[in-house]
Amino acid sequence: EKIEEYITRTLGAVRADPPTDKRITELRARNASDEWLYPTRGISSEITVTKRGRFTTGTVAAEISIIGDTIADIRISGDFFGELPIEALEEHLRGVKISSIHEAIDERLVGECIKGMSTDELVSLIK
Repeated sequence: EKIEEYITRTLGAVRADPPTDKRITELRARNASDEWLYPTRGISSEITVTKRGRFTTGTVAAEISIIGDTIADIRISGDFFGELPIEALEEHLRGVKISSIHEAIDERLVGECIKGMSTDELVSLIK
């Protein structure tokens, strides 16, 4: 007896048709969505990470609370200087999606809060 016949007889399994190109496209779109990658269906997926880096401006540390793909809270500290209080940058980053953080950051604000730090350096610290 063939293996397929045995499986069908014992398990009641039926061979499924291969997915169509349309179905594959639908699945790819669904599986690449933020809702699929970062589910928030009634569960708290909050994590807190602490990252630290040494830059030309000094040591910078960030304690980041993330829910899904979004920065819920962030605290930045270190031995750097700035013209504006660091809280201005922290407030700017709250609610920003990690996946689009580079586009969301105001480079002028980064430089004014952490003198000498570039947007790329801050993104590398946070990501």
